[in-house]
Amino acid sequence: MPGPLLSSLERGLGPYRALRRLVMRRWSTRPWQHLYRHPLADLGERFGPRVGGIYSPNYDETVVRRFVQSQFLEHATTYRDRYQNVPYFRHLIETALQRSGLDPRSINSVLDIGSGAGNSVLPILELCPHAFVVASDLSIELLALLKGAIEEQGHIERCALVQLNAGDLDFHAESFDLVVGAAILHHLFAPDETIRRCGTILKRGGFALFFEPFETGNLVLRMIYHSILNEARAAGLSAEANQFLRAMIQDYDVRKEPDKSRPIFRQLHDKWMFPAKYFSDLAERHGFRQCMVHSLHSPECFFERQTEVNVSLALGRGRDVLADWAWETIREFDDCFPDEMKRDLLIEGAVILRK
Repeated sequence: MPGPLLSSLERGLGPYRALRRLVMRRWSTRPWQHLYRHPLADLGERFGPRVGGIYSPNYDETVVRRFVQSQFLEHATTYRDRYQNVPYFRHLIETALQRSGLDPRSINSVLDIGSGAGNSVLPILELCPHAFVVASDLSIELLALLKGAIEEQGHIERCALVQLNAGDLDFHAESFDLVVGAAILHHLFAPDETIRRCGTILKRGGFALFFEPFETGNLVLRMIYHSILNEARAAGLSAEANQFLRAMIQDYDVRKEPDKSRPIFRQLHDKWMFPAKYFSDLAERHGFRQCMVHSLHSPECFFERQTEVNVSLALGRGRDVLADWAWETIREFDDCFPDEMKRDLLIEGAVILRK
């Protein structure tokens, strides 16, 4: 038995606490970088102390600009302030862990993909008290914001920050107990490659959790918005409402196109709406033993609530954007679908993959 562990036991800490101390000592004395297959450089050496402690394979700026839009770079703070909703993501992650049957206290190593400013990382650090988290994102600006948040909450010793493209998960096999991607796959050109790599870097019995938009429920929303625009009363809609509905329809029409090599996808932040079968097929192809998908939304006021979210995200506005009769039309569609069918429609869902 190693000396540090023996001395812990002799001090009466007990086997569990002693083992825990040994695991944490391993992370603090053996650099976490050994998990990655290629050299990583501390960006602080190139760009100063603001990004000190953020590691990178030293991507060329043209590579970053190819995959990351300005809202995640120059406007990272604005993006963080607009979309930061840690309580919501904590609920999603906690629920997914419960459904997986994985005890958060048993998790020692986590890779978070597309960490941004911390929507998923901060809840993971709280929910998994014994875990060391590798937080990754291609935006240095977002990682710098995350660094500040982690330092403020006193978790900096439990978290590594890495500038990493979601397609470059070149870690050694079986490095992680858990991989989390909170609303990341639908931004990628090749999410299948990310899932393939997750199948390699997860330990046997480990889980990958993703939270993503799905095709069926969103295409019903498209049908609802088209129906509103086709009503005779649509002539009375405000220009803002009219533009919003047409923009949403166009967005749905583009994203259902499976070929993401078209030039338009270079400009689009959101690229995918997934059919549920997409994940079950990939799970089987890449050696996962189990694939579970469940809706993130209550069936009550299913389409109405999602429209409120869409209006808020697109315009920063409330229900007053749409006329009362338009909301009545949306509620009529809500009333047409039984609750169980709305769960199967999946506007947004959690994907749980077990290796």
